[in-house]
Amino acid sequence: TDDVTAINNAITAAFNAGGGTVNLPPGDYRVSSYVLLKTGVTLKSYGGATITQANAANLTVLVSFSGAPDSVLDGVTVDGNRANNTDNSNVVLVYTTDTARASVVNCTVVNSCGYGIAANGSHFRALGNTVTNCRETGIAAFCADVGGATDAYPVILRNTISECAHAIIVGDANFSTIRD
Repeated sequence: TDDVTAINNAITAAFNAGGGTVNLPPGDYRVSSYVLLKTGVTLKSYGGATITQANAANLTVLVSFSGAPDSVLDGVTVDGNRANNTDNSNVVLVYTTDTARASVVNCTVVNSCGYGIAANGSHFRALGNTVTNCRETGIAAFCADVGGATDAYPVILRNTISECAHAIIVGDANFSTIRD
């Protein structure tokens, strides 16, 4: 089954209610198109929830924060299912673009044909994630100013990155915090 509609409908309902948290129960959620986070919404798992790219879906983005400030992905495993999808290095499993204050927290991101987590926006946060088996970079932050922001300060803390061509790349940041 394809679970993307149910997940996106729950995110939209939280957004329409003014924001909030969508709890993703334990399970494997197969998707053939991307999950779209919205402004002020947190998609959270307390353990055991995996969003997996469906076989032969060949997506370029699996979880998108496009234009969704103050959104959070927390505790979710995101699996690119690399063995069953085209080896395309432009793939990003978790992608924030034109977004301020997006956060990826305590997630596991695995099996990408390209990047694990990539951000383009101000005040991006990657905290406590595990990124493994990405053909390209584990975490990339290109922090262009968004929405009139005058600064772009990514914070990348306590992440574990392995089996990726590059661990972390940061560009266009006024200042960044990267450690542990």
